[in-house]
Amino acid sequence: MIAKVTENRRKSLVVTPNHVMDLLSFVDSTYQLHIFLLILENLKGFAQKEFNNHLSGQRSLFGEEVIVMQIALSEISNASEYRDVKKAFLNMSKIHCEIKYDESNERKIWSGSLFSVSIPVVPNYSSFVKIRMDVVVAKLFINFRRNQNRLPAYYSKLDTNIRLFTRTKNTIKLYLYLSLWRSKSQINVKLDDLCLSMGLPKAYRIPSNFKKHILEPAREVLKKFNDVWFDFDRSSIHKSKEGSYHLRLKLTTREKSEAERMKAEQIENILRLHFGFHSADIKEMEAIIRSTPKDQFIDKLLYLSHGIDKVQNKVSYVKKSLINRFQT
Repeated sequence: MIAKVTENRRKSLVVTPNHVMDLLSFVDSTYQLHIFLLILENLKGFAQKEFNNHLSGQRSLFGEEVIVMQIALSEISNASEYRDVKKAFLNMSKIHCEIKYDESNERKIWSGSLFSVSIPVVPNYSSFVKIRMDVVVAKLFINFRRNQNRLPAYYSKLDTNIRLFTRTKNTIKLYLYLSLWRSKSQINVKLDDLCLSMGLPKAYRIPSNFKKHILEPAREVLKKFNDVWFDFDRSSIHKSKEGSYHLRLKLTTREKSEAERMKAEQIENILRLHFGFHSADIKEMEAIIRSTPKDQFIDKLLYLSHGIDKVQNKVSYVKKSLINRFQT
């Protein structure tokens, strides 16, 4: 049984260079995604050091040839699935991966296997797996690109608790991909490129298949996970003049959602205190408040506040003004 992750769960936010997500196309099972996320958790301390202070994380690895990680099988699955988890570890250790990255202002590519593994022949509930990762590979996981001010660039923050929230492989992959764009309110990506990045079969490049098998299963899961998600009703796949399909997604994050909620409360307080609105009046305007950018709404209210004392029926006047301005 997958552990329930609540809104009050301990956050496992990991900061990681975007190029690490190149590995998604090589990972082909839920178990391997769990392993990938657990590796990120194990390297979290080094990554955070490197993120906060250039070369600090790298120096922490100085003198090491191999990084050893010990992972409990119980972190990945129930005991009844250990045989499959063992197979996933062994297969993943044989995968030949590629990561493109920048070093000393030069674009480079690393190619090889992620790790070697030692695992019990007959695993049980107390079994641990030892992963041995070459320090060169470990450094790739914490090697952040830097801008002119030597600040980290092209990185993402993700919550590794997604592995506890869903067992759907492609939903986890989509979440990890969307984490790359959490600072954006909307993305527009070529469907072929997205499927390639996620390691999806060619059949998913057909718009109807992508919607049915990727977007629809993920829509409610990611919204409930409450980190970064998309508005399914405002998503679309359109065909370009060149004949390629493009996916447009409207994105929301926990932070943006909380900011919008606070602005909505601010709007309600302004309507009550300055314009004499009651709960029924606010409910009547609820659809407009919800669909209108909050900053625009607040600017309009500030404009209406000038000379409002001369208006006999403030509530009716403000309602009419807001409807004329924002109702589509």
